[in-house]
Amino acid sequence: MLRQSPTLSKVFAVVPAATAEELGVKESLQQSWTGPWRDITQEKKLRRGMWGDYSKACATLSIPDLPSYPICTPIPIVIQILTETKSVPRSDQAENKGKSLFPAPPTHSSQLKQVLCRVTNIKVQNKVARQRDTFDLPVTRGLDNTEIARVESLCEIEAVVDEPEWIPKEKDRGVWKRSVRFALELQFPLPPTHSTEILDWQYELSVVIPFPGMGNDLKISSPIQLCASSSRESTSLPPQIHFSPCASLLSEWISAEDQAVRISRVETTTGATALLARLVLWATRLATPYLNILASQAS
Repeated sequence: MLRQSPTLSKVFAVVPAATAEELGVKESLQQSWTGPWRDITQEKKLRRGMWGDYSKACATLSIPDLPSYPICTPIPIVIQILTETKSVPRSDQAENKGKSLFPAPPTHSSQLKQVLCRVTNIKVQNKVARQRDTFDLPVTRGLDNTEIARVESLCEIEAVVDEPEWIPKEKDRGVWKRSVRFALELQFPLPPTHSTEILDWQYELSVVIPFPGMGNDLKISSPIQLCASSSRESTSLPPQIHFSPCASLLSEWISAEDQAVRISRVETTTGATALLARLVLWATRLATPYLNILASQAS
């Protein structure tokens, strides 16, 4: 009986070595970042229900201004959140009997939703496959070591909360302005950003600030590049690739020039998939003439 396409017998890691510049960035981050920052700001009008005046929320995500960020290295992240209530009478306090006027900013990092999105594109001849993965960023320490597709938050923190500020408008009305600030660190134990003719993947860091009401969540997003963080290359050996017998190969590769190479899904921590794709493609083209000879002899 004919078998299915060749499969890979095991997974192996190919970890690229970091450049001298990337190692210098890693050292600077580990010693407390003192360089420039990059700010990403997002504003949104909010309303608790379907009717009434709008309130306002503004969030700023600050990250070190770097071309790429080393993996498995603490990266400082600062999140500044400002909110303004709708116009209210001066007698309405920002905090009254334990209740806050809408919209109240979050005060604990557990109230924020932090995610890292990865978009992977696999190209074989004229075919392209795309996959999107999302990794949550809450505290994840204690997970099994086999779960490599994750990002760790190193600490659960409380926000620095400023005193509410009254901003008068017309007559006895005005708005309450409130501000909170989070300073935390994240590290990303994921493959560095990768791009070749066959395989590429990119990352996007997003922070979602939840507010009560439908559609009121505020989202800040920024594309980020991840790079290697070690000067030593991996010494892992490639796995053996077990091909099916010639009988099954005849049906799979007889028209190899017109078919896309079929590769089993491989979960890796680096760009090993690109290397394996090239190996399978090379083996396919090399084997085709001999398979044609076998086919003619068999007939």
